[in-house]
Amino acid sequence: MINASLNWASLVGIFFFLWGLYAGLLTVPRMLFFLGKRSETIRAKQQSLFYLLQGLGRLISLPMIGLILFLQGWRLDPILQFAQFLLAFGIFFESYLSVKASQNQLSTFIDDFGKFRSQSRPQGHSTNEIEYTSVEEVSPPGTEN
Repeated sequence: MINASLNWASLVGIFFFLWGLYAGLLTVPRMLFFLGKRSETIRAKQQSLFYLLQGLGRLISLPMIGLILFLQGWRLDPILQFAQFLLAFGIFFESYLSVKASQNQLSTFIDDFGKFRSQSRPQGHSTNEIEYTSVEEVSPPGTEN
């Protein structure tokens, strides 16, 4: 039986679902940042694996927990609903710094990409205005004119 009503557990379920999607998707640029360093050290590989597992956990677990609480939270008595409320804010405050770091890395990645694109274009010339110089004909070695 599915009965979705608006109570503390349902609100926490909605919060878990939205936070899980947001935090899980922000883990992707963080992983790209660590994998883009091309470091072959064991420490970098361990960090990449940790962020992969953390991102998958956030992307899969938190929305699933949110849906369960939203759809089945009406069965919980008020003390358990309050406990879920406290757990939700504990998870939020624990993961907030990590998500903020992912946002900073994403903005740095976007800024660096913009700088790279602006540096790769020739300055002061459009693609149609580039003049090509001809190379003089060179006689093969051993033959003199």
